[in-house]
Amino acid sequence: MRKTTLRVNELNLAGSVADGPGIRAVVFLQGCNRHCPGCHNKATWALNGGNTITVDEVVERIIASHIDRVTISGGEPLLQVNGVVSLVRQLKAKGIDDIALYTGFQEKDVPQAILECIRGSWLKTGEFRIGEKTTTKPFVGSLNQVFRRVA
Repeated sequence: MRKTTLRVNELNLAGSVADGPGIRAVVFLQGCNRHCPGCHNKATWALNGGNTITVDEVVERIIASHIDRVTISGGEPLLQVNGVVSLVRQLKAKGIDDIALYTGFQEKDVPQAILECIRGSWLKTGEFRIGEKTTTKPFVGSLNQVFRRVA
């Protein structure tokens, strides 16, 4: 049986306080076709960059970090929707209930399978707009973006 993989730019297992509430592990996925002007994460744009890692290995490394909050960012996570669905399902199965998903798309574009797994957790939606850049609205880069709990 073939294992589900993700193309990953970086696994931050040192603990981030900038990518959602609390101390979080962050999975920076590789690949983005949005190319927002002013993006601070251009290293994630190349669709074939980063490293291919099984979802099982990503989950194992997060569990070993003893950080119980996880943010999935990018790049654009929805470009790897099958892997992200597998990742959020496995994290939930391992007892990680605080999962944030950062996407440049709108909530209507996020598959129901992901929304179900992050219910009660966090979702950041909206493209980054350099003309609306903010450093005062928590957990977003521009004022048009929305960061909220998923009902």
